[in-house]
Amino acid sequence: MPIGSLKRCVFAACVALAGCTTPLVDDGTDFIAVTPAPSTTRAEIASAIQDLIKTYPVCYPLRALRLVGQRAANFDPNAGKVRYDDAEADLDVLVRLGYLTKTAFPELGEHVFKYDRTERGQDEDIIGTSGFCLPAERVLVSVTSIEREMDSGRLAVKFTHAADPNSMWVQEPALIKLVGGNRAVLLSGPAEGSARLSRVWIRSEHPLNGAPDSGALWALSWDAVHHRYEGGRWGGVYLRFWEVN
Repeated sequence: MPIGSLKRCVFAACVALAGCTTPLVDDGTDFIAVTPAPSTTRAEIASAIQDLIKTYPVCYPLRALRLVGQRAANFDPNAGKVRYDDAEADLDVLVRLGYLTKTAFPELGEHVFKYDRTERGQDEDIIGTSGFCLPAERVLVSVTSIEREMDSGRLAVKFTHAADPNSMWVQEPALIKLVGGNRAVLLSGPAEGSARLSRVWIRSEHPLNGAPDSGALWALSWDAVHHRYEGGRWGGVYLRFWEVN
């Protein structure tokens, strides 16, 4: 479909969804996004925020992951074989979380181990070769305000969130130290967060192609300079849940 026709179709969908303003369209991605209609309920917004902050990817570069799947590495500091500081301790965090396995080779030395991916750790979007992106697993406490942005029509939502006591961030304190530094700790009480929501469809699932008449509420971040969305569904989310003492 020509770009002009696609834009007209998106505008028609916007009108059909009762009162949204000028649509936000990225002609170079798989997304079609419009501003949420005034009829969007607070309950749906809260549900969308909960899903976003549970799955929000917390990413960290970890060069030691280059050792995963390779022949056994010698972590003896006197051997000078491993170039990454704290590599064993860092990988052990992911072992305890169930993403990696650790096999000892005592016949080769006291500090010789091999790391491999578990079934859970096979997804390289989660555990890559040089870093990882783990879900934040936060719990929504309350939505504190919902405002419509004048320029874009997106919903600017402010909320408070807290740690899920069953999350990996609570169960494995070394994880927060790994991504936040040795002085990082989880925030003791509810923390503030924000998100900018659009109504989004995958392009092939747009209502005009026979899909349901309601897309998801995602926090796409719009780059007006390059005319594209950035950061996936979480691009417009601000979520900080640790502090540095």
